[in-house]
Parts: sequence; C-alpha cells; structure tokens
Amino acid sequence: MTIRKSISPLQLIYTISIIVSLSFILLFHPIEFNDTPSYLRAWDNLSNGQLDTFRTPLYPVFIGCMMSLFGKAWGWMVIIVQYAIFLLSIKYFHRLSSGLLKDKLALVTTAIYAIYPTFNSWGNLILTDSLGLSLSVFFFYACYRIIKEGSLRHIILMALLLLLLLALRPSNISLLIPAAFSFLLLLFVKEKRKAGILSLAGVAVCSFLLIGYSFKIKEKTGVFTPSTVSVSNNLTIARMYGYLSPDAVDDSQRSDVIRRNYEKYGEELSEGPVMFGAIGDLVNEFSVAEMKQLVDKSIKLNPLAWLKAIVKRTYFASLMPATTSYTSDIFRLHPLFPINIGIIILILLAYSVLIVIRLFKGCFHHESLFLAITSLCVIGVSIVGAQYEYNRLILPAMPCVLLIISQMIQLFYESKGQR
Repeated sequence: MTIRKSISPLQLIYTISIIVSLSFILLFHPIEFNDTPSYLRAWDNLSNGQLDTFRTPLYPVFIGCMMSLFGKAWGWMVIIVQYAIFLLSIKYFHRLSSGLLKDKLALVTTAIYAIYPTFNSWGNLILTDSLGLSLSVFFFYACYRIIKEGSLRHIILMALLLLLLLALRPSNISLLIPAAFSFLLLLFVKEKRKAGILSLAGVAVCSFLLIGYSFKIKEKTGVFTPSTVSVSNNLTIARMYGYLSPDAVDDSQRSDVIRRNYEKYGEELSEGPVMFGAIGDLVNEFSVAEMKQLVDKSIKLNPLAWLKAIVKRTYFASLMPATTSYTSDIFRLHPLFPINIGIIILILLAYSVLIVIRLFKGCFHHESLFLAITSLCVIGVSIVGAQYEYNRLILPAMPCVLLIISQMIQLFYESKGQR
C-alpha cells in the first residue's frame, strides 16, 4: 500500500522561495554597493572602541560578527544570513495576511512576498535593506497582535524589534509613529489600560535609548542626531536644489566657499559625478556642526525654496519604480509588473478615503488604519529626508502596501457580491 504525502500551499511557497533564494545567492554572489564601504569603516571604528557617527551600529556589528566568525567568507555569510532571516519572515507575513485577508488571497499575497524579486533579491546586497525588510515584517506582526489582543509577549517583542530597527537605520525613526498608534489604540479605544501602558513603556524605553545615543553623537560632533548621515543628506538636498545660501555664513571667507561652489558646479544639480564633487568640496570645508547650522539657516532664509524642493522630490520619487531590485543590472524582473511610487501614493490615498467612508458606515478596522499610517510614515520620511534612491528607502513599507492592495481587491469583490 502506498502512502500519498500531500504538501500544503504554504510549504509549496516556502519550497519555491528557498529555490529562488539559493539561485540568487549562487548567480549573483555578495554584492558591495556604494554605501557598503561606510559600514566597513563603521565596524573598524567600533572594533577599536570608537563610536561611529555616520552609521548606526547594528549593521556594522552584524558585518563584524560575520568577519570574526568566517574570515574571508564573511560576505557569503552576510547574504546567507540575510536570506535565512527573510525566509523566516515569510511565516509571519503569512500570519499577518491570514488575519487580514481570506485564505486564498492571503496565500497569493504571501507567494508574491516570498517569491517576487522586489522583496527577496535584496538579500544579495551588503546593505541594510534586506534586514530592514525582514525585521519590519516581524515588527508589523507584533503590532498587529498587540492591536488584536494586547498580549505582554508581543509588546516585549514589538519593543525589541523597534530597538533593532532604530539601531539598523536612522530613517526607521518613522516607525515610532505606528508603534505609538498601537498603545494609543489600546488606551483610548479598546480600553485595555494595562496593555496600553506597557506598550507606552516599551516605546518610551526605545525613545530614551535613541535620545541617549543621539547625545553621545552630539558630544562627538556637536549635532544632536542618531547618525550624521542625515546632516550629509540635508546638505546634499540643499545644494542639489540650489537653496544652500552663502548668506547663511557670517564669515565672508566661508561664504565665498559656497559662492565658488556654485560658480564651479552650477546652481541646481542632479545625481552624478558633478553632484558628488560639489558635496565633497563642501564636506572638506565645513564640520558636521557647521553643515547643520548652514542648512538650517539656509532654510530660514529660503523657506519657499525648501518647500519647492520637497515638491520636486515628491514628483521625482513618484516616477521611480517601487517594484525594483539592485541585485543585478542584467537580471531584473521588476519590468514584468512595473509599479511606480506615484501609483503607490495614489493607492494609499484611495485606501485612506476608503477607511474614512467605512468609518462613517460604522465598519472600521483598526488594523487597516495601522497599515495606512505605517506606509505613509515610511514613504513620507524617505522622500523628505533623502535626496534619491527612494525605491530602496521605502522598502520597509512595501509589505504593508502589498497587504493594502490585496485588501482593496478583496473589498472590491465583496462589494460586487453584495449587489
């Protein structure tokens, strides 16, 4: 007698995802990108007992551990661990989607997350993006469970994941808002006082640690920030869009430095060698504290130019593909389903309107509001705080966006069935 063993749909998704992940590892190998050297320098500083002011510590320490344990094979181990953590995140993404969607749609949504290159192929790069994506999924799941039941286990998990995400990349400060939403919801809507206070305590601890770390950076640089990369980004944005003002410097000689920079490189700049040359010259002339003061005063002198720059960056970002991967210039699958960031922003706005309509109808789901708030916060901070590479920076929001699109499809078919 033969025994027929069946495989579940989730097991099939896992099998395909493992095959795809192994294929990417073997085809593309570890890829060092533009930012990779700065993480290696950060580990050199940390291993010598010095605080690195440019990069937050988690990813340099992760790289350093792989170097210490595996020597010359550290790059391979970095991407293998990144893929392993991504594969683990599939389980929690499926749990999250199963709580928000019907069974078949939840499986299809999970399959897209598990297999499509926009999500998994970032594991080949020695950058924070793959870990940021996977840890965000764990964080979203913990917040979802807090909203649903307010359990202590998930509150502790949420706080630990939030701390890891803040230590991974400074832009993850945007996740403090959805975390705060969780405890506000428990306190004032669901009236789970104990769980709400514990959630508040978890977010407060993470915030205090972030503030303490920022003070350490201030002691070294004169700027209160968790990472001086934000100062560099703001200087780059101000110079790119031409509102960096020579009048923001009292010293005439330093003011002439900015004027000569404009004469040499032109008014507004686009990404490329010219822009890097212009920023490099300014970085060599001004300290971190001086750069911060220079940009702040330039914004005060040219507030309209600063606002116009945000509008321009939003327009530029809206034209960029959201479904992308930096794994290879040769093997890119994202043109199969090209979705620009602008389309995603429109979807989020439509989803927000839908939430309001359902609220007035007395049919309101707190989880839906959480997805909208999270996506808008991550995308908004990415566009306002960075000068380019928005498709990389919005990656932590993409699992929420995927769930939102699936929810809208489900609601559409449900509304058709009721007619």
